[in-house]
Amino acid sequence: MKPIDELIRQWREIGPVAWAESEHGWLNSDKQPITFTPWQRAVLEAWWSYREVVTTLAISNIKKTGKTFTNAVLLCWRWLALPGEHFAVGNDFDQSASRQFQEITNMVRNNEYLKKNTAITARVLTFKPTNSTIQALSIDAAGNAGANHLTASHTETWGVIYQAGVRAYEELTPPPGRFYGLPTLRICDSYAGYLGESDTWHKLVDRGLQGEPVSDEWPIYLKNGLLLFHIDGETAQQRCYRGTREEAAIYYTDQKTTLRPGTFERLHLNKRSTGEEAFIDMELWDKCIDPNHRPVLSLPDKRLYVGVDAAIKHDSASVVAVYYDFAIKKVLLARHKVWQPSRQAPLDLDGTIGDFLRELYKNYHLAEIRYDPYQMHDLATRLRSEGLPMVEYPQSVPNLTAMGQNLYELIKAGNLLLYPDEFMRTCASHAIALQSSRGWRIAKEKTSHKIDVIVALAMAALLTNLGVIQHIEVPRPQKSRWDYSDVHDTGPKHEERTGWAKRIFGA
Repeated sequence: MKPIDELIRQWREIGPVAWAESEHGWLNSDKQPITFTPWQRAVLEAWWSYREVVTTLAISNIKKTGKTFTNAVLLCWRWLALPGEHFAVGNDFDQSASRQFQEITNMVRNNEYLKKNTAITARVLTFKPTNSTIQALSIDAAGNAGANHLTASHTETWGVIYQAGVRAYEELTPPPGRFYGLPTLRICDSYAGYLGESDTWHKLVDRGLQGEPVSDEWPIYLKNGLLLFHIDGETAQQRCYRGTREEAAIYYTDQKTTLRPGTFERLHLNKRSTGEEAFIDMELWDKCIDPNHRPVLSLPDKRLYVGVDAAIKHDSASVVAVYYDFAIKKVLLARHKVWQPSRQAPLDLDGTIGDFLRELYKNYHLAEIRYDPYQMHDLATRLRSEGLPMVEYPQSVPNLTAMGQNLYELIKAGNLLLYPDEFMRTCASHAIALQSSRGWRIAKEKTSHKIDVIVALAMAALLTNLGVIQHIEVPRPQKSRWDYSDVHDTGPKHEERTGWAKRIFGA
């Protein structure tokens, strides 16, 4: 191995592509150097050609094409060839060490020379011969302030959304000056984000697209100190997928089947999402309807799970009760009821929702009733005193997301069985999915539309899944099939669960 000063000088002279593909560069787990794909090579060679003027490199590409890896390679080369302080930054949703930092750490462990000469901790890599560091940073604007770094690498920049993330991004703007003949550099990679949320990333891409093309073969643009690679649509799939065309066809067909349309476009076409699309495919909804299924007037041998979406003056109020049938392995609609209050005739919650829940309590084995306490606190308190199993379930974003995702998956897989009801079907057709960085939730297409019965159905269906998981245990060896003493309490509750299981499966 050459003396360290000569080695670093050589790395600095040959650039990131030649370094990475050399025998002492970026080694895979098999200890062999990497080979860049055409688009990766084009991006890094374009940066190398304009390295003396570029202060921001933005890589905009679809998912699973190696954009974060390309980011990591350039960051790693700068760490080794330009001794100083370098940062690897995630986004608002990256609570652990950023992905590019993890990729560099794994590579260092594959490279015997670097492994021997690098101090590795959970958040910092230090190249001992020069004390050059890569530090994994969290979203902490205050902690990043005043940094005099040579490189700041951001991955999945669409997720720089909240105020803390935006401030951290701004604090890490490239400092002025030149080091080893080069300006400091910000590297960003991402696919498209959400309209109205991912402004930091989208403004960067929009500014780059106003620049001059610098490649005849690839969509690479130079705008002052910004170098942008931006590719989207099926062109990105065809030119950037890391496997064969046949493998790409299989992968994208599967992804299109699995993902919602808006999500597929955002991840795999690099198209910005409006965050709004139809929640339910009505063809799939109709497949869940069994014309022979009817509301069940009494069902004492089944555990019934109930969702309540209450309203007093404006929206409709709904109660939906479902149960799980172990024979066919589906969630079945048992009963539902809808009331439409108005400003002139507000809903009497106790005389409507309250009486219906009491009826269910009398004729069914109610496992749990979940409700949003916003409108239901007083009524729920009275019902709980009467013995009804009332449980608060606020309609927060996480809860709405969990409800919506579960109902969507049940419908898509055909694991929901409904009886015919035209009003419920109409409500389903009016429901939309609002996508955001937090997930997606059920919402109405127009304020005049009613979807409360779908919200109540989603709440009950999620509760059913949780109830099945909680109350059905895998039999343990050398024990009675119905011995739950090691996982459940004893007394009335234990007897209730055990008796229910015996009724379902037989003694």
